[in-house]
Amino acid sequence: MSSSRDGLVLLNKPPEMTSFQALKPVKQRLQTGKVGHTGTLDRFAEGLLIAAAGVCSRFAPYVTALPKEYHAVLQLGTETETLDPEGEITATGARPSLEQLEHAAVRFRGELMQTPPVYSAIKLEGRRASSRKRAGGDPRLEARPVTVYELELGRYEIETGRLELRLRCSKGTYVRALARDLAHAAGSCAHLLALRRTAVGSFRVEDAVDPDAFDPERDLVPPARFLPKLDGITPLVVDTETAGRMLHGAALGRPAFATLRDSVSADGVYAALTPDDRLVAVLERRDGDWSYRFVRAGEP
Repeated sequence: MSSSRDGLVLLNKPPEMTSFQALKPVKQRLQTGKVGHTGTLDRFAEGLLIAAAGVCSRFAPYVTALPKEYHAVLQLGTETETLDPEGEITATGARPSLEQLEHAAVRFRGELMQTPPVYSAIKLEGRRASSRKRAGGDPRLEARPVTVYELELGRYEIETGRLELRLRCSKGTYVRALARDLAHAAGSCAHLLALRRTAVGSFRVEDAVDPDAFDPERDLVPPARFLPKLDGITPLVVDTETAGRMLHGAALGRPAFATLRDSVSADGVYAALTPDDRLVAVLERRDGDWSYRFVRAGEP
């Protein structure tokens, strides 16, 4: 039942490489096209990019929902159309003092409403906002709630206008937009010079591998190792006989599953694993009733 093509891959994406390009070596060495990312990084950005391969693509939403950590470098005094180093300069302004920036930063800790950059992958009527903008359109994106759990201002060179930031934020937070808004609140303008994603939940960039160095035997993280790091899903070990019934789609209300039902008292989503850590199925218990989310193809 196990497959060397199923698991998560922690990639250390270099700058000047798209997230799609970073997946190419993974697809080639796993010999499958069923590999996707769990949250892109812009081309100029670097750091942790988590890919999901095979059946583990089903767990992508749980990975995407985890908080992210970043180290960013802002250029104060100039703003670009894309809010990154690849865009044309659209505004200039005086460089604020560190005191002004510290005062402004207070507004960007905790829950806030953020308007995403126009150059983003957000879709409007089925088409990316960035594509509409490049085609000469004027896409309007609505502000959406995000949470900045931590925001620390680091080294600031007022002579050059370069400011280092470290932040931990929720899913959906655009660091480019945060740089823009922080600068505006300090009476200036800014864009990102560099961005490095250092963590996704408890997954760290220190444990990631360069895309071209990916080795399936060494670097593919199986479900038993990554599931405990996800919120909203609980690993559940089942015996081989129970696993076989699940693989054949046997109704979970049958008497044969009585032991399973009796061993779990809390509603929630569960990932069923065999004693040797092979994924069988994902189950949901709601109001005491059990159902399948999906069943893993194969044999126990």
